[in-house]
Formats: sequence, C-alpha cells, structure tokens
Amino acid sequence: MSTKYTLGLNIGKVDSSASLFKGPTIHAHVEEERYTRVKKAINQFPINAIKYCLGMLSNGLEDVEAIVLGFDHDKFTLEVPTYYIEEWSQFPSKPKLAVNYEVNRLKEKHPKNVRNKLYDELESAGLVSNGYFPEVKWYTHHYCHAISAHLASPYENSLGIVVDANSEIDTVSVWDCKRTAIDKIYSKTLPHSLGWLYRSFTLFCGFDAYEGEGMLMGLAPYGKPNKEIAEKIEKILYWKTNESGDFEFGVDPQYVYLDERSKSNAFLTQRLIDTFGEPCSDASDPPQYYKDVAYEIQDRFEKTLQQFVQRFVNRTSHKYVTLSGGVFLNCKATGHIWRETKEIKDIYVVPTASDDGIGIGACMAYAIEKGFTDRDEYSLKDVYLGDSFTKEEILSTLDNFVIRNDFRNSKQYGALVRSLGLEMRPDDLQRKICEAETYEKIRDKVKYFILNNTSISDSISEYAASKIAEGKVIAWFQGGMEAGPRALGNRSILADPRSMNSLSKVNEMVKFRQHWRPFCPSVINEYADEYFKKTTQSPYMINTFEVTKKCEEAAPAIVHVDKTARTQFLLKDHNPKFYELLEAFRKIAGVPILMNTSMNIKGEPICRTPDDALNFFFATDVDLLVMDDVVIQK
Repeated sequence: MSTKYTLGLNIGKVDSSASLFKGPTIHAHVEEERYTRVKKAINQFPINAIKYCLGMLSNGLEDVEAIVLGFDHDKFTLEVPTYYIEEWSQFPSKPKLAVNYEVNRLKEKHPKNVRNKLYDELESAGLVSNGYFPEVKWYTHHYCHAISAHLASPYENSLGIVVDANSEIDTVSVWDCKRTAIDKIYSKTLPHSLGWLYRSFTLFCGFDAYEGEGMLMGLAPYGKPNKEIAEKIEKILYWKTNESGDFEFGVDPQYVYLDERSKSNAFLTQRLIDTFGEPCSDASDPPQYYKDVAYEIQDRFEKTLQQFVQRFVNRTSHKYVTLSGGVFLNCKATGHIWRETKEIKDIYVVPTASDDGIGIGACMAYAIEKGFTDRDEYSLKDVYLGDSFTKEEILSTLDNFVIRNDFRNSKQYGALVRSLGLEMRPDDLQRKICEAETYEKIRDKVKYFILNNTSISDSISEYAASKIAEGKVIAWFQGGMEAGPRALGNRSILADPRSMNSLSKVNEMVKFRQHWRPFCPSVINEYADEYFKKTTQSPYMINTFEVTKKCEEAAPAIVHVDKTARTQFLLKDHNPKFYELLEAFRKIAGVPILMNTSMNIKGEPICRTPDDALNFFFATDVDLLVMDDVVIQK
C-alpha cells in the first residue's frame, strides 16, 4: 500500500476545489471560492485550494502520488463529440451559439489539454520542483458522485442515485453499491437533464443561474396549485411507463436548451417564454404568478424523483439510499423522497453533493483501485476539513486588521455607518471611502472600536447562549471551516429561533436578502423527535422534515411556510463546542435549537479567515462576533 497522498480536484467551470487523501482517509477539502471571495469560483482554477492541501505535506507536491479528477476526459475524444453530432441532426432548431459552447468544452476537456493545464498552473505557482509531477488519472463523473455518497455514508450496501445537470453525457444514473463495489445498473443521458430544466425555471422566476436554485426552492411553498401551469409543466417533464411496466420520465429539451433562444434573454428558449410568458423582473418579491410557477415545478420535480427512486427500491430491494449530484442539494425533494418511499430504512445525502465534492469521489475511486477494498476504512466523520486558526492568530488579526474599502453590496455601507456610529450618509461613505483621507479615518475608528470592544470569555458557550437568548445575532467562528455549502457551527450566524424578529433581522440586515427566505435549525440530536416528524440522521443540513406542533410553537423562526425545516441534527462528537453552545441555550431558553445560517451575505462565499469575519462583522448588523473565546461586540 502506498504511503503517499492523493490530490483530488474539480477544475470545472463552477465550484472548483481540492481534496487531500492518504489511501482511503480524507485529510482536507476546500473550495476555491473561500480564497478568492468570488461565489462559486466561476472559471477559477483551484490554485489556492491546492496550496492549502499541499501546505499540509512536508514536501508539497513531491508527497503526492496522483492527481485525480472526477471527469472521464477520454470520453471527450469520441463519445461526447459523437453525441453532439447526433444532437444537431435530431434537433435542427438548436441555437447556433451552442457551437461555441461545444467546441470550447471539447477543447477544454481534451485529455492532452487537461494534463497541460494542470502542469502549467502548478508550475507557474511554484509548486513543481525537482522535475517531479504526479501521475494524472480520471474517473467517470457519476461514478465519483456515487462512490462519494456511498462510502461517506454509514451503510455497508446502498442504492446509489446520482442526478445532476450533466456530466460527460449522463444526467441520471443508478448504482448497486455493495461495500466497495459500485456498479452502474441504469443511466439516462442528455438531453434529458433535470438539472438544466430546474435551472431554466430558476432563471424564469428571476434568479441567477448558480445560486438561484435554492431561492426557487424557497419560493415554491409560497405558491398555490395552478392547474393551467401544472398541465404545461407536465408536457415538459413528462412521465411514461417503459416496456417492463416501470415508471420512467423524460425532459423535452426544446423548452430547456435545444431550441431558438429568446432575443430578450439568451439563457432561455423562446418556446419556454411563449408558453409561460415573460420572465420575472422582480426577484426580491416575485408576483403570485411566479410563486405558482415555482410551486408547480418544485412539485413535479419532487414527485418525479420520488417515483424514480421508488422504482429502483422495488427492483433491487435495497433498504438504504445514498444520493449525490447537484440536484440533491434540493432538500425539499430529498425530504419528499424520505417521507414517501416507505420501503427504505434510511437515506443519506453526501454533504458535498455538487461538483465541489467530485474530487472526494475521485480520491476514493483511486484508493479502491490501489487495493483499499475494506469498506470500514472509508468514512466522512464530519466536514470541518478547511482552514482553522489558533487563538494567537485571531488576536494577531485583531491587532493588525485593516477594513476593506470595496464592499460589493451598497447595504454594507449603511451597516458600517451604524457599526461605527459615523455621522455621514451611507451613500456618501460608499462614494468617499476610497479617498485617502476618509479611508484613514474609517481605519482609525475601526482600530479604536476593536481596542475598546474586545474581550475574552472564560465560559464562551454560556456567554454566547445568554446573548442569543436576549435577542442578539451572533457570528460564530470556530475551528476548521466546513466543506460544502452549509455552515454547521464553525462559520455560522446564530439567532434565537423563538422570535420571528430573528428571521426578519437576519434576512434584511445581516444577509441582505429577500425577506421571504427561510432559515434552518441546528438541533441537539437527542431532541430531534420532539420537534420533527419521521426523523433520521441529518448531520449536514441537507434534508427536510415536517415540524411538530411543539416546534411551531417553540421555534417559529425556523419553520418554513410549508411547515418543514432543513435540519442539522447535531451529535456531540461531531462538534463538541457547538454542541456545548446548543446545550447552554437549551438550559437558558428551554429550546434545544438555534437558528443557523452561513456567515456571509447574499452573493458572497462563507467566511474563511478571521479577517473575513471581521469585515463581515463591521459591514452587517450582526451584534457580536465570537472567534474561539474572543468576543467583539457592538
């Protein structure tokens, strides 16, 4: 068995990341967006994430045996171009702009170009030395998704389901997972893409392409059943019975991407707009029609996925289901599958379900190939796999902190005015902050503020819990940064779930996002059944459960309009310090729940460093920032 390391990468257009394994054991996983501060790291090579992983090794890249990728680039020399040619002949109205996309994709993912890009990026960053460069290997995209979910799960055997926008060609696949043997038993290919279909309706309802899917999901419960809209959607996402009498579905791609594009919106087909009308122009508060559209597409989406899972549960007799691929970040759909598929005993969604986690699957695939076939060697104990900072590093950051002068959201300047008690209008501050004299005054005020408002607590959990119970909103910065899209108690904004004021304040004055968007609960695991119905393990805030009457009354701020919540059921050994905080709050407030959301504003990545956290503190209306046991408060 090798004693060297494996570096797993996602170098795709979105969610670039790096993972570090030694055999079957994960040591690190980080997303590039956390370093560049650009949400989703679109078109960014994960060089900073790679540096973080290699920084853990004595000899850097020389300690890496292989660089592994979760895309089968060999397929881009024949299989994928052949598919594109067939698609053009089948859909002659396919927009001409698709040519550029296909040519660029084939060029970008060609094996030779991928290897050259990896070498050039690492060499230019000074990471290649002594003439050594690791072997480069790749594995099929959906295989990496499936293996990451199955081997991270607690199950010996499972039914693996992968659904995403697209991979090489697959959009849906089903896997028979037995210990470390992962065998494909079904696949659906382009043009039947549920991911791209959902994205089209995300754009139609006024949201952006990459972060907006979660907004569409959050908007859907505000809609009402609409028969006319439902009938239109049923023709696009249609159901049928195959030759064996099994449930099957298909997507009419001419509404999604294989037809003439709208002149007013190049991301949508004219056919979709002709059918549903003009896209929403006000994503902050969409009219009822768009809420109804969101309701119907979410409803059809959930029922399609559940019936599809039901089909293979019946066929295979698997009692445990593992889900992966970006589509399964749709926690409403996951919750529907769990509630309605009566035959299954448990369900697991890998926390890095999207392509940001594909390097994890590639590292696992490589480990199996190298002979690590003992299922018990694989696990994902928790997702606190990123940067951590000592108390000394935090105090040093406080001493040397220099506030930004380039906040991207205009509302941040209003928060900065309030934080520092400035006697100027927010728009004046935004206009003048880049001027040397104004910026120097702001920096001096920040230094003075930190000097006079920072303390160290001997009992930080009890102190923070008491402040939350008083109605304060806390930014809680601890330990290793979370992998994946959810903050799970180390880079979190926390508030009192008993007060609806928590919901409105955090949405409007901390996150700067739509007033109707819900927040999630972190819950002491032992109390899960008191507050939620039909519970199962949910450590990563990626499944939804219906709430009990007790939850509605005791923690209304975390209950969505459809009487569900996306939960983190916290076990003590997953995060002892966060568990301690929840327990302290339970003793004060009588509720074992905190409202928890990620430490970032809308449109920005989760905070990585103490510097990020301090900028967040001053440019939002959060009341306290807790880093380790260091407290700074307004």
